[in-house]
Amino acid sequence: MVDETFDALKPENIKGHLKYVCFNATEFSYGLTFRFQNINKFGNYELKCDQIQAVLKDIRIADAIASSSCFPVGFDPMIFPHDYLENHESQEYIDLINLADCAKCVV
Repeated sequence: MVDETFDALKPENIKGHLKYVCFNATEFSYGLTFRFQNINKFGNYELKCDQIQAVLKDIRIADAIASSSCFPVGFDPMIFPHDYLENHESQEYIDLINLADCAKCVV
């Protein structure tokens, strides 16, 4: 599960009773909840980044868990999307960081 991405949590890929998965973190730019979830949209209402949906297949579940456990004294905050996506040359990543609201998201 450590190397799995949110693609594995799509409803059509989940076997068993688990249908909805959500990891909550705090987005420090606005002080709002940032949701990593397999249904509905990632993020929060302030970011308004529809482009996040294009990179879900690349976001690791382990990174979402680490974000939900983050506390400033023990773990550094993670910068979205930079710390969550490995391929910084993909078009999806470039489209995401070119959006002003998404480029400054600290989770």
